[in-house]
Amino acid sequence: MKKAFALILSVLMVLSLAACSQSAPSGGSSGGQSTPSQSTPSQSGGTDAAEPAKVDFPTKTITLICPYAAGGQSDMICRTVADKMGELLGQTITVVNTPGAGGSVGASQAAAEKNDGYTMFMCSAGNISVVPYCSEVSYTIDSFDMIGQATDTPFCLVVSNDFPAENVDEFVAYVKEHPGVNFGTPGANSSQEMFMHQMEQLTGIEMTHVPYGGGSEVNAALLGGHLEVACLCTTDVYANLKDGLYKVLAVSSEDTDPIVPDAPTFISQGYDLTCTCYYSILVPAGVEEAVIKILRDAYAETMATDYVADAFKSMGIPVSYLSAEETSEKMHKVTEEFKAIIDGLNNA
Repeated sequence: MKKAFALILSVLMVLSLAACSQSAPSGGSSGGQSTPSQSTPSQSGGTDAAEPAKVDFPTKTITLICPYAAGGQSDMICRTVADKMGELLGQTITVVNTPGAGGSVGASQAAAEKNDGYTMFMCSAGNISVVPYCSEVSYTIDSFDMIGQATDTPFCLVVSNDFPAENVDEFVAYVKEHPGVNFGTPGANSSQEMFMHQMEQLTGIEMTHVPYGGGSEVNAALLGGHLEVACLCTTDVYANLKDGLYKVLAVSSEDTDPIVPDAPTFISQGYDLTCTCYYSILVPAGVEEAVIKILRDAYAETMATDYVADAFKSMGIPVSYLSAEETSEKMHKVTEEFKAIIDGLNNA
């Protein structure tokens, strides 16, 4: 009897343990159905705001398109920026020169590239604010987003030492008596050309434009006696002016320019003519916000370095950094000004 009672008690205990085991929640399965686990809002996404995704950029070489030939001012700016900005980003930035058609060849190529942040473009006022409004090209200023301005330089009215004028009044008087005087610029549809046409509109003089393949070619023509009048950036003239190889009758800045401090402004001589040529870094429009912020921050840091300041100084180029927002505002303003000049020429 005792043995039978013990056997029954043992069976009841086994059944009780089995029942407890089946009723306990399980995180997995043992051949049967699993019991789903409870998730908190932070685990499932719930109502908590998702953390913004971190961008792994850049992970490969970046291309910086320079729309002018190697060795010129734009090219030197590009290579200086590429060296330091690439160092800060931890990736190589390769400068690719694509000259032609006043910079529009390079601009067209840049606008057509993928907007992933791996293509940047060094623009100038000519290829962005002038060319699209007087030539058939595949881009406009709105084809790009701005990273920031690098520099801007005013223009100089340059004449040979033998030219019979010492100031703007005498220059205007001479050209009125000799209409059709040739003037040279670094290229067709350049901002320098537009500035000289603006001068024609303001003063009533008539000149003939002779486009060259860059500032160095204009300088060679002046010094070789093949050209008497030119419009060049201050950075293109300061060395020759210092050596007394030609004269600068006026500079288009609002105040005296430190690169050519002895040259009077147009304003100081009674002519309401001011203009500068900007050089800025752009990207194809529509780059992801997180990526473009990385580029803008690295560029701002680059332009604040002694490396850039020293390199620009050695080239006679002022550092004139502007943020992306400031650059956009300036570029659109200059574009509208040049469009007005172009409209005046078309309606003349």
